[in-house]
Amino acid sequence: MRSHVYSLLQPDADEKTLGQYGYGVAIDPQDNILLTGGFYGSIEIAGKDLLSNEGDSTTDVFVAKWKP
Repeated sequence: MRSHVYSLLQPDADEKTLGQYGYGVAIDPQDNILLTGGFYGSIEIAGKDLLSNEGDSTTDVFVAKWKP
C-alpha cells in the first residue's frame, strides 16, 4: 500500500476554489497518477489553463495523468 506523499490545490486566477472538485484518483501499473474531477470557471492543471465551456455557469469534467 502506498502512502500519501504530496498534495496541491490549484486555485483559479480569482483565487476561488469552490468551483473545482476532485472525484477520483488512481495509480496505474506504470506508477502514473490519474485524476478525474469537475470544474467551472477556470482551473490550472500541470501549467495549462482550462476554461469551462460556458464560463462560470456550467460544470465541465477533466481527466489528468502525471508520469512519475
